[in-house]
Amino acid sequence: MMAENMIADETGLLMSESARNVYYSTGSVEDALQASERAHAAALAEWGGPDALAQAHSEFGTEMQQAYGPRSVMSFTTDPEVAKYFANGGPVYRAMIDPSEGIWQSLPGAGESEVLIPNMIKVEPWAG
Repeated sequence: MMAENMIADETGLLMSESARNVYYSTGSVEDALQASERAHAAALAEWGGPDALAQAHSEFGTEMQQAYGPRSVMSFTTDPEVAKYFANGGPVYRAMIDPSEGIWQSLPGAGESEVLIPNMIKVEPWAG
């Protein structure tokens, strides 16, 4: 998370794994976005669409990276208490999206109020 926070401080963006990997090596936000967009298109094709991708993300988590390469989505929550828990004492960021921009977790019993954001998103520190 330290590297994610560093990128957020530098760019005002949180990035998917696929975007972060390219940003680390090039320092280019545009190259990072393009790499993540390609990874996202491949993930949607692999899983058969956004709902199946959301379920696979929830079921396999970081194991997806080992099997399919760096993930193109980031997990966010609409619940501030869940955000604080996952931040583990670190910064919590907030972002505003149109509901159509997110992939909403549809697994029965999912209790994190989770939404997946593809590629990267502009964020600001939350002081809640």
